[in-house]
Amino acid sequence: MESLDAQPESPRHVRNSWMRRMLDAFQPRLIAISGASAGLVVLAVIPLFVSFSSTQIKGIFDQFTSGCVLVLDKSMAPDGKVFVSGRIAGTMPNQLPLMFEGREALIETISFESPYRGDQIKEPDDLTYHPMAGQDCAGALCPGLGEFDARRHVPILLKDVRTEFTYRFLVSFAARPMATRTASLQKQDGQAHMAGFTPTPYNLKVYALYEQGFEGQVCRIEPRRWFNFWVWATPLKKASLFIFVFVAGGLLLRWAKTQGGSGS
Repeated sequence: MESLDAQPESPRHVRNSWMRRMLDAFQPRLIAISGASAGLVVLAVIPLFVSFSSTQIKGIFDQFTSGCVLVLDKSMAPDGKVFVSGRIAGTMPNQLPLMFEGREALIETISFESPYRGDQIKEPDDLTYHPMAGQDCAGALCPGLGEFDARRHVPILLKDVRTEFTYRFLVSFAARPMATRTASLQKQDGQAHMAGFTPTPYNLKVYALYEQGFEGQVCRIEPRRWFNFWVWATPLKKASLFIFVFVAGGLLLRWAKTQGGSGS
């Protein structure tokens, strides 16, 4: 028997129930449409953010660092030389005093990589070359030293510093390193000679060394790491990172909406 207190459903309650049933019926389709729309939005926004990265984000990075950063990467060249590649960002100094130091080794020559001398180890991503490209040390690259056979410290004063340039150097070492714990002396036929020496990036240190009383913009030197990706990465790598981030964000958004729909 029905309760005497039972009240008929109000029109508003009936309307809300009908709307809930309609939403439940169309929810999977709405989720699919929203996911596709999110993907289209991501694809449409990617070119905008790629162009944004080359202008605004560079300015944001410069303001964040409030200075100059030179990121250096060292690797081996096929001819046994150590290859040094650097990119710079921030507020440019008028000149940058670099010090190349042999670690447990003596530096014989340093060449500022040049396209017209054929000393490139591979075709670079950036084909814009610094005005000092092609100079050597000993020679015009370090005129204050004159001629030398091998040295532990070789200073180079880098001029015309610009963010658009990639700084590439090839460093060769003397055939015999300094006598250290890693290059032990051996006895053979009654004469001492140095053990075989193959240079590695470990044998080279590059840093900035400023004179006392220096005035002007100071540039910080950093090895290549993930946290200074924005300095050393090529435009293609930066664009690839943005595409990955936004596609992953779109997929994550779609997954979140799907999980929310299944939970309800």
